[in-house]
Amino acid sequence: MRISCDVDVVNRSLPGHGFRGKGRSVRTSLAIGKKPCAGSAGSLFLMLCTANDRKGSKYKLKENIHALFTKFINEGKATIRIKEPAQDLCLSKADPLQLKNFLTALKLGHQNKDLKPTHLTTLTPATVKQVEKPKTKLCIHDRKDYPITTSFPKSLEVLEVSNCRLRRFDSRMLTLRHLRRLDLSDNAIEDLPESWDRICRLSELSLSNNKLRFISKSFVQSCLSETLHSLDLSENCVEVLPRQLFDQFKRLVRVNLAGNQLSSVPYSAGLSGSLKYLNLARNNLNSVPSSFATLRLDEIDLHGNPFSEEGTTDPQETPSSHFPTLLEFSGQAVVKYRLRYCPQTVPSTVCMFLDGAMYCYCSRPCFRPYSQPMEPLNIHSIAGSVMMSNGSGTVVSMRGVVCSQNCSQLRKRGGGAWRAWCRRGAKEVR
Repeated sequence: MRISCDVDVVNRSLPGHGFRGKGRSVRTSLAIGKKPCAGSAGSLFLMLCTANDRKGSKYKLKENIHALFTKFINEGKATIRIKEPAQDLCLSKADPLQLKNFLTALKLGHQNKDLKPTHLTTLTPATVKQVEKPKTKLCIHDRKDYPITTSFPKSLEVLEVSNCRLRRFDSRMLTLRHLRRLDLSDNAIEDLPESWDRICRLSELSLSNNKLRFISKSFVQSCLSETLHSLDLSENCVEVLPRQLFDQFKRLVRVNLAGNQLSSVPYSAGLSGSLKYLNLARNNLNSVPSSFATLRLDEIDLHGNPFSEEGTTDPQETPSSHFPTLLEFSGQAVVKYRLRYCPQTVPSTVCMFLDGAMYCYCSRPCFRPYSQPMEPLNIHSIAGSVMMSNGSGTVVSMRGVVCSQNCSQLRKRGGGAWRAWCRRGAKEVR
C-alpha cells in the first residue's frame, strides 16, 4: 500500500540535547511492504521516499509503533510515533479515506498480523510523480488546452478557465474539494449547477461575461453562503436578483453586477454588514432601496444607470391601513432569523411570498408596507469612493418602505427617538 502526503519527520531526542528540528513538511510517498526478494517470510517495513531521497528510509514495523494520533484524520492529518529510532512522522494533506486504510494496515503490521496482498507493495524507489508537489493552480485560456479525456488534479485550489466557449458547468469542477478560487469568465454559460456541496471551501467565484439570465435558489441556498467572499456576475443578462443573495451570503465582501439588466436591487442588499465593494454600473436602475442608507462601503460604482434627476422626492405618501395577517407575522420571523426554505420544505406559493419581503427604514421586514415614499440619497454618505455618470451628481432616488403607522409618525418627527428606533431594528435583523 502506498499513499502520497506531506510528512514532517521530528526527532524526539533532539530537544533533550538542546537542538530543534527544522519543522518543515515535504512531499513524501509512504509505503508498507517487504524488501525485494525477501520472500513470504520477510519482515514488514514502512518506507518514506522524498524527491531528494527516492530510494527511501525504512522503518521496521513489527512491535515498533509506539502510538498513532488520529484526532484530525478527517482533515487528512495524523502522527505516527516510532519507537526505534525515536521519531514522530507528522502526516498532513493526505486523502482522509486513503489515510484511514493506510493506518489500519500499519497497525496490523505492528501487531504482526497477516495483511492482504492488496495492503502490501514491493519497496522499490518511488517515481517522480509519487513525490512531486501536488498542483494547486491551473489556468486554461484556450479551447485546445481544455482537458477532455483527463480529469482535473484533485489538489487544485485555483482554477481559471476562460475563452473556452463552455456552455455549462463541467461536473468535474464541482468535485474539487480544495478549490478556493474559480474563474469561468468569458465563456457562454447559461445556467448555474444545482449542487455546490463538494466545493465547500470556495471563497472567490467569477462568472463574468457569460450568458446567465437568472440566479437559481439552489445556488443561493448552497454551502457557498458560508464561504464566498467575492462574487463577479458582471456582463451577463441577469434581470432579477433573489433576495437571499445578500440575505444568506453573510461573508460577501465584493460583489460585481455591472453590465446586467437589473431594474431593482433587493432590500436586503443594504443589510449586508460585510459588504465593502459594490458594482452596479450599466444596469437599468432608477432608484435604490432605503436599506442602502445603512451601508458603509469602501467603493461603489453606479455609473450608466438612468437614475431620476437629483433624487426627486415623492410628495405624496399614500398610507394603507391594515392589520398584519398570521402569514405576514410568520414570514417576518422567517426573514428576520434568516431561516432557509425551498419548494421541497414549504409550498411554492409561500416561497414566492417570502421572496417578496421588503425592509422598512427601521430595518424590520414587511410584506405589505404602510407607505413607500421616494427620497434623495447622497451616495457619498455610504461609500468612501463613488463612481457616477458624468454630470449626474452623487444624489440618487431612494425608494423607501414604511412598515407601520408607528414608524411613519416617528419618521416624520425625526430626532433621537427615530434614530434609536432604527438602530434597534437594525440590531434585531442582524
